[in-house]
Amino acid sequence: MNRDEWTAFSLQTIGRRQIRSVRISDLMLLADPVVDGLFLSRFLLEVEESGYPRVVTVRRMYWRRSESGAFRIIAEDAG
Repeated sequence: MNRDEWTAFSLQTIGRRQIRSVRISDLMLLADPVVDGLFLSRFLLEVEESGYPRVVTVRRMYWRRSESGAFRIIAEDAG
């Protein structure tokens, strides 16, 4: 899927989900020692939906700080 297809899919499915709880734990945030303004976050994400078993994933996101100071996700991975 390209970005536009993924966005459309996400918007169509997320509205139908009956999420009961979301929990984030073991959060770690690291600054890249070589690339200024680049950060890595890693955490456990637990999502519980009505009628489905709890799903636990490890999420990794790379963030970049813009000149204005805002953070933007530039890459993410789940496993």
